[in-house]
Amino acid sequence: MKFFNLLKERAAEGVKIKLSVDRFGGNDMSRTLVNDLKKNGVEFTFSRKASMQHFFYSINYRNHRKFVVVDGQEAYLGGFNIGEEYLGNHKKLGYWRDYHLRIKGEGVFEIEQQFLKDWEEDTGQHLSPQHVHTSDSNRANYQLLFSTGEELEQKVIKLINCARTKLTIATPYFIPSERLMDALISAKEKGVSIDILLPDNTGAWFTKPPSYPKTEKLLSKGIQIFLYEKGFFHGKVMIIDHTVANISTANWDPRSFYLNDEASCIIYDREIIAHVEREINEDKANSRRLTKRVIDEIPKWERSLQKTPEWIYYYF
Repeated sequence: MKFFNLLKERAAEGVKIKLSVDRFGGNDMSRTLVNDLKKNGVEFTFSRKASMQHFFYSINYRNHRKFVVVDGQEAYLGGFNIGEEYLGNHKKLGYWRDYHLRIKGEGVFEIEQQFLKDWEEDTGQHLSPQHVHTSDSNRANYQLLFSTGEELEQKVIKLINCARTKLTIATPYFIPSERLMDALISAKEKGVSIDILLPDNTGAWFTKPPSYPKTEKLLSKGIQIFLYEKGFFHGKVMIIDHTVANISTANWDPRSFYLNDEASCIIYDREIIAHVEREINEDKANSRRLTKRVIDEIPKWERSLQKTPEWIYYYF
């Protein structure tokens, strides 16, 4: 409630506030709470509302982007959601590790433009972004990618194919398609060193069993897999040859690659990439290596769930 109270306070001071919440992720937001926000000047919408004409598709079409835009001058993008668990207050998961970007300059205009496109899709209200002139000092070279559906998978495969020496992938959920598996194995066979960082403990346990055959296969090909133990790893990061990095809202799962609206920032600035790599190395130091012995110790009941048809995981 502290966050909502702050929004109401700033709205009362004259700040124009638009809050768009994924209906599935915000399913604990009561009608009373929503009405209270609106009554106190906060413009509110649930994103990607269900359509009776295409009901099954629409309830699974979700906006997974995480944007904050402030005065057209500063924006935030990355893995963090807004909730108690993301502050490390989850009783089971504890410490929460994530990666998020603060962006200034021209990229803020692009992010606000995309937010308002999403806002118009959900509310029918057409608005134009603010274009506030900002300094180009400390300018980094990066590209914003707003994706829906297979275009994200195609972009990730292109990035994998560009790797020549080193590829690092970090994600909380890892259920790659056969095309992504083929790209990873092909890169490894060409001599690319590949590290994959995953949480040892996840908030969605049912996503782990379908990943077991995939991680086991990659392990057999010589790809290193690290299991983060300090808490829950929720970052979505990819680094290619120390020269390109992707910090994203997208997981490595069918929902992010084929259904969700996602946002990614592809960075070409070596100083920023070096900083991200130092953070990833720290995360790997707080991890244990996945080995054949670890796989053999997985309980039989849990291993049996790996045969669940993969299409089911598009809808969780």
